[in-house]
Amino acid sequence: MDKSNYITMIDRGMEIIDVLYQQEEAMGISEISKKLNIPKATVFRILNTYEKWGMVQRVGENGDFVLGLNFVKYGERAKNNYSWYSLGETLAEKLSLEVGETVNIGKLHEDSVLILYSKEGESSLLVSRLFPVSALYCSAMGKVFLTEFKESELKAYFEDREHPKRTVYTITNFSAFQKEKEEIKEKGIAYDREEYEYGLTCLAQGIHNGQGKLIGAMSISGPTTRMEFKGFDQLEEKLKKAVNETEKVLKYYQDSP
Repeated sequence: MDKSNYITMIDRGMEIIDVLYQQEEAMGISEISKKLNIPKATVFRILNTYEKWGMVQRVGENGDFVLGLNFVKYGERAKNNYSWYSLGETLAEKLSLEVGETVNIGKLHEDSVLILYSKEGESSLLVSRLFPVSALYCSAMGKVFLTEFKESELKAYFEDREHPKRTVYTITNFSAFQKEKEEIKEKGIAYDREEYEYGLTCLAQGIHNGQGKLIGAMSISGPTTRMEFKGFDQLEEKLKKAVNETEKVLKYYQDSP
């Protein structure tokens, strides 16, 4: 993309929003300035403007910044633009009640999975800590989307950027994923086996529209030991049934992408 078409101040503002999103704790002006190499005065002006619009808010004694509540409002409206996923909500909710675990519906957004819908299952601190955006390489839904990449795209994804190893099980290189890719295509199910976080397992299957195009994915997430007790074969069977029923509905829905 031609950077001459960028507005520098807006570009810096989006960098600040992104770093606040990625950070689990509130950040001060000096910390943001140092992390992004943006002058403190610029960070100060941007944050004051965002505060006026409710995009950030101050917390704690030091008045450090976190994302504001307006992002919740805008996020809900943005999700409505992907109307196809709402057709699977009822089935995802039914699946969650049936298996007692958290069920998510997500779509590919740039190099991440954007969670459009989530129905929590039995209590789990692990699942409650998950972000609404997940990396492709260490999430079950992400792996579903990666299997659709051309070999050159897949190679570039793994080799042209850094992928932190979140646990000892995390796959971070092209050759290792190539082996798993064949298993995913053959089985139709992708797994995150404690690759995102220790103690957490997730399985996912792709959702296709009436033209056979991959438009999203549905997943089941929960504590590894609890899911092992319930049986992964059983969970796979129930997930496939829910996805198949969702695809049947999408087949007759003209607005699906």
